[in-house]
Amino acid sequence: MFFKVIRYDLKNGFVREFRKFIIAALIFLILCFDFYLRSSSMRSQFNASQSTFADYLLYIFMGIIEYKPKNNDPFQFPALWMLIMLLVLYIVLYYPYKDLMGYGKQVLINAHSRSAWWLSKCCWLITSVAAYFLLLYGIVLLFCLVMKIPLSLHTSEYLFLFYTPPQNRVISFPLYMNLELFLLPFLLITSVGLMQMFLSLIIRPLYSYCVSVTVMLASTYYLNFLMLGNYAMMLRSSRVVTNGVYVFTGLVYILILAIVSIISGLLLFRRYDILNKEQD
Repeated sequence: MFFKVIRYDLKNGFVREFRKFIIAALIFLILCFDFYLRSSSMRSQFNASQSTFADYLLYIFMGIIEYKPKNNDPFQFPALWMLIMLLVLYIVLYYPYKDLMGYGKQVLINAHSRSAWWLSKCCWLITSVAAYFLLLYGIVLLFCLVMKIPLSLHTSEYLFLFYTPPQNRVISFPLYMNLELFLLPFLLITSVGLMQMFLSLIIRPLYSYCVSVTVMLASTYYLNFLMLGNYAMMLRSSRVVTNGVYVFTGLVYILILAIVSIISGLLLFRRYDILNKEQD
């Protein structure tokens, strides 16, 4: 029965959110063109060669360096990074709640297991986030193929030089950032998404989304190992800036948040009053 519930969620969840994925694909394509146009001037400043596939991902997940108000520098809002992170959190926001308030109630009754319903929604969320990032990587890969950009995972030094001030730079920039580019963004959004889904059991989905926005926004202002968003920003990595965060630390905190959210949601949903929730 558990696998039947998962099959139901994967089918219905993706059908309901299909248009949002189409919009996401168009945004990814626009970002590729944006960097394609910007990169030529960046490369000319540092006499750099052609950009790579990894550079396009680096541009998307770059974020910003640590903000220091005492230096009187203006805060440069990382609109691109926030768009990518918050878009996927919005895509996975409403389906569990709407399903519970609709036909999903019958699925819950037929399954005879609240645990199966909750764990199925967790699997749906993880799969949806994975599909989002695979779509992102796929669009960038396709763009690079069409524009004959080298499909290399090698990150170019000119991007780091362009975005980091001399006083914050490490001795040598990393040639590869595979964990930071491919694993950490996915794990971060998955854990925050699970937390968001758990909070939707307590407060309305819109309010839980506001909590997610606050978490991500606070991470842009503060470079701190407790601010999870820092681990998905390349300019906050210890491999790029001297006072950056460490990959292993981020993995530990992110996994803890995901596990706590899943278990907390499971325990809460077992005693969840669906009828009263529907009347809110």
